[in-house]
This record gives sequence, structure tokens and C-alpha cells, in this order.
Amino acid sequence: MGQPDFSTCPYCFRFVDPTFFGDNAYPYPQDFGPRIVCVPCKAHVGCHYRNLLRPLGAVAKAEDREKRKQVHSLIDPLWEWLMRYKKKRKGKARDQVYQELSALFGREAHASWETGEELDRLLGCALELSNHYRQRRGFQA
Repeated sequence: MGQPDFSTCPYCFRFVDPTFFGDNAYPYPQDFGPRIVCVPCKAHVGCHYRNLLRPLGAVAKAEDREKRKQVHSLIDPLWEWLMRYKKKRKGKARDQVYQELSALFGREAHASWETGEELDRLLGCALELSNHYRQRRGFQA
């Protein structure tokens, strides 16, 4: 599966728009780079630093943005551990963790692609993967 279409809001299905610091729709009081926003839903996501209009994922409300951070707080230490203690290169280590997470999730998995119930399910898979690393691979954060 390739990257999903991020041109619409996953909550209201309206088209989303880019916004920049200083615009009325910009969600922060300081400049954190361009954002893609759905104003009615108060959902937004950042953009790639090389392509300022390419979203990093689906726009998300505050609750889902926090859950995405939780997913990353579980999986990022796993690939960092693989780099440090198993001497894997960053790309290989990240790929391995994301492949394992995707296998548990049942399809390609990226926190930035998910919202709502699917994000809750992904968070559960990330917790399961983290526990697996702790129990069977000697991982310690």
C-alpha cells in the first residue's frame, strides 16, 4: 500500500489547506513551519522540510496528535536500541521496527497516517511490540 491521500480531513472529509505563520488559520503563536489544516475540526499536521506543501500525514485533532506521540514514544526507542546494541544502520533499524509493527497491525503502519479507532489499534500494536522487545530481545529503555 502506498501513502494515503491526505487532501481531505479524516473527521469531516472537507478539503484541507496549507497555512503559514501569520495566517489566521495558523494553529500556533510562533512559527513551527507550514501546516496543513482543517479549520472547522481544529485538526492540523506539519509538512516535510524539503517540500513545504507535502503533509507529514493526515491532519489530526489534539487528542490524536497526543496518541501519535505515544506511538512514537514506544517504537522510536526500539529502532534506536537496534542501532546502538545490534549495530544496525538507522534506515535498516527503522525499517525492521516498522515492518514488525505493520505485521501486528495487519497492513502498512505509520502513526501519522492514522486517526481515531485505527490510531488506538496502532497504539495497542506498538505497546505489544515494545513488550515483545523487552521480554524476548533484552531491550531496556
